[in-house]
Amino acid sequence: MSFTFELEVEPYELLLSRCDPSSQEYQMLVNACIEERPIKGQRDLLQKVVQILCQRDQAEKLLVLAIAAAPAVADIIRSALEAL
Repeated sequence: MSFTFELEVEPYELLLSRCDPSSQEYQMLVNACIEERPIKGQRDLLQKVVQILCQRDQAEKLLVLAIAAAPAVADIIRSALEAL
């Protein structure tokens, strides 16, 4: 089953910077979509959000990477997996 989870740009870039460019995790991250959304209460300002589409097993691989490389990102991925 595929699902989407979201990261803010800064944690996304941190995780991406710690990936081996030849890995499947890297390819999944570079294929993510970046969306601009209005910030709640500030309709004139936009924030960028990275949407990552993946299968559960791919998200689990990203989680393993994030635990070692970017623990704050690991919490986001773990929460997304638990929500399934």
